[in-house]
Amino acid sequence: MGQNWRMRGLVAILAGLIGGLLGAVILATVIADADQAIEGSFEGGYAWFGLILGGPIGFIGGFILSFWLVRKLWPAPQSS
Repeated sequence: MGQNWRMRGLVAILAGLIGGLLGAVILATVIADADQAIEGSFEGGYAWFGLILGGPIGFIGGFILSFWLVRKLWPAPQSS
């Protein structure tokens, strides 16, 4: 019984890290592109702005969402 709980937690943490990295990349790209669309020509400052703002927000959001999804969708072991 303890092995299933450990595996469930390990998968949830691993999915959270992968989801966090993907969320950070996607949100940083979206913010940089939106800032470029508002301002005009693309410059390196837009990429840094997207990275500084989108990185932490995307990582935290992606980690929480992925962690929650694994914990919600993975069947909990039945206690006997």
